Amino acid sequence: MVKFILFLTRIAAYFFYPEKELIGMKRLDTNKPLLVCANHGNAFIDAMLIMAFSKRKYHVLVRSDVFTAKWSNWLLQKWQLIPVYRLRDGIGQLDKNKEIFDKCIKIFEDNGAIIVFPEANCFLEKKLRKLHKGSARLAFQAEESAIFKLGLSIVGVGINYQRMRLFGGKIWLSVSNPFGIAHLKNNYQLDKNEALLNVTKQIEADIKANMIELANAKQEYLWERVMAWTKTSKSFKYAMTVAENIRLETEELQDVLKSAVHDFENKLCKIGINRKWLMQYQAISTSKLGLLVFLRLIDLLFLFPIFLIGLLFHAIPFYLPLAVSTAIFKKDREYDASINITGSVVLLLFLYIIYAFIIYAYLPSIILVGLALITLLLCGLVAFHYRRNWIALTSALHYWKLNKIEKTELSAQLNLIADELAQF
Repeated sequence: MVKFILFLTRIAAYFFYPEKELIGMKRLDTNKPLLVCANHGNAFIDAMLIMAFSKRKYHVLVRSDVFTAKWSNWLLQKWQLIPVYRLRDGIGQLDKNKEIFDKCIKIFEDNGAIIVFPEANCFLEKKLRKLHKGSARLAFQAEESAIFKLGLSIVGVGINYQRMRLFGGKIWLSVSNPFGIAHLKNNYQLDKNEALLNVTKQIEADIKANMIELANAKQEYLWERVMAWTKTSKSFKYAMTVAENIRLETEELQDVLKSAVHDFENKLCKIGINRKWLMQYQAISTSKLGLLVFLRLIDLLFLFPIFLIGLLFHAIPFYLPLAVSTAIFKKDREYDASINITGSVVLLLFLYIIYAFIIYAYLPSIILVGLALITLLLCGLVAFHYRRNWIALTSALHYWKLNKIEKTELSAQLNLIADELAQF
């Protein structure tokens, strides 16, 4: 069941984040006990991405308040999720962590792997918050129970996103070199707190070396715009360099550039032009643009019936999860992508089971049911393509209607801002 869910998650992640770069993931594929420590900005999808793109089986330590209901407790444990209790859950709950740690140690003794988020909270920001010492404590207790002969490795993972909350983003998963703690036996026995602190600092350094860090929302806004506006290949090294350059820039320039980009994008939004398509349209002649509009219009007209079928059968899993997330988590935007991806997967699976039964009632043949479901899926993909082409067509029409002076002014502003962003 878990493998099937992860398979679906991988497919959903491909559509939600069509680009990905995996760095050092083979470092996770060992047969030895492993403690994976990662940054945490995208709710429960963070762990699922590591699990989906790695070959080995994982257990995940998650906050205990998601296990409150009996049904969720049963279901989450089936997915190898283990509750961990924090001080904010009540001081009386902390005693339960001994049982949890014993369970984790047993997993390590069986050469298992556990994913933890040492920040112990989740926020939608590109910044590593203060790490708790629980991860180091768990590692030392596991080694101590095996007389420091367990061979446990600790590895830091940076989970990075472009357009985290929205379709069309990118994922970078970057894994550090693993390190052991068995050689720290004497340090731990002499001063446990100092040993815990040093290992926690090492975990922090490893995660930071593999994640994109920015100081505030303004810097994040500029980083997203540089990544979106520039045409350079968006490698992890490039993304890290952009972040570093933005951090080093003066506050004054950051403020000026953010204001200029924001005002220009608002202007494009008001006149109905997509910035991505504008960058293409300004480089072609009016006659070629007219031909492009005509071809896209023909494409949309021919595909309209298929689009309607795809929209009708896939609108619920496409739109409902985000609507639910927006309604329930109004201030906690870090849940948007997680609910979007997992909600879409669950709803799509549920709906396709219903579709299969309905189709089978009219066409009692497994082969015909399979062909019908594949046809529906293809219609859904066409609907996805159709939406993209619709945005391109409307942008082209609005741009085509502008007079020569307006086009020149837009192009000048676009190129000026693009040049400024490219400096990062």
